Amino acid sequence: MKLNINGYAQHGKDTVADLFCEEANLVKVSASHIYARLIMELKVLGPYDSIEECYQDRVNHRKVWFDFIRRETKYCPSYFVDMCLAEGDMYVGHRSRWEFEQTKEHFDATIWVDASGRGLPQEPEDSCNLAVYGHDYVIDNGMSLAVTRNQVKMITRLINNRKVAENAYT
Repeated sequence: MKLNINGYAQHGKDTVADLFCEEANLVKVSASHIYARLIMELKVLGPYDSIEECYQDRVNHRKVWFDFIRRETKYCPSYFVDMCLAEGDMYVGHRSRWEFEQTKEHFDATIWVDASGRGLPQEPEDSCNLAVYGHDYVIDNGMSLAVTRNQVKMITRLINNRKVAENAYT
């Protein structure tokens, strides 16, 4: 199962990805850690003492990260997707509508995580021009972790059932 999980900053994309790892035995390779390593190597921001420090500081530089990702994927929209899927089962955190649309065929499902029910805002378009429309599933992450976990279980079953049905006709 290959998944693409997206949503606005701090809406719980990584938490949902971790729940899919538990539920479906998937492997998550952090795209944000890949970005952080490259941002440090290319001296886009910083200086930082570690990749983890750069990663933790990402919330303070969302536009810079967005522009960096767009620049790096200009000629190959699947550049980071390919890196993550080479070692794992999901890509977490598309921010660009164009990159999302160009790479949808890499995934069995695309999932939007929405925590607006907890009062979290949308993100400005200069750091994320992707929104809910076009995703296969939406997880309401505005309630308890138990509710989110149940949504992950249900979506996992739906994806597996769809895959079984597709395989029956091939």
